[in-house]
Amino acid sequence: MEEEAKPVAEPKISCNIEQDFKPKICRPEKTAILFLGRETKDPDNILNALTEMQETLNLDMGVLDMADDSCEELSQRYSIDRDVSQLVIFKDCEKQTAISLEGDDYKEQVAKLNEILQREASGGRE
Repeated sequence: MEEEAKPVAEPKISCNIEQDFKPKICRPEKTAILFLGRETKDPDNILNALTEMQETLNLDMGVLDMADDSCEELSQRYSIDRDVSQLVIFKDCEKQTAISLEGDDYKEQVAKLNEILQREASGGRE
């Protein structure tokens, strides 16, 4: 078997709340949405760290670029800061967990979130 180093395609969704966003977050399975902040310096590193987490937990993921002005309503409705990158876990239309991914410790933040989700998956509280 050949392994090719291909960039992981980002599962981008739009900020259209009713047609794109709500159907993604209103499922009974947990869904991770990465909100890329307008001031994020190196989004590729954050995306790589999240790809590793996705493989570990098999989470469905979506990516939203908050620089898009159409995201203003979504930002207000779900209390998402458009300037900083955040990873938010949704389930049944509700926020479950959220972390900021700013600064150089984003890998540590993703690892902490990964631990929390693994504990929940192995019988911890939901």
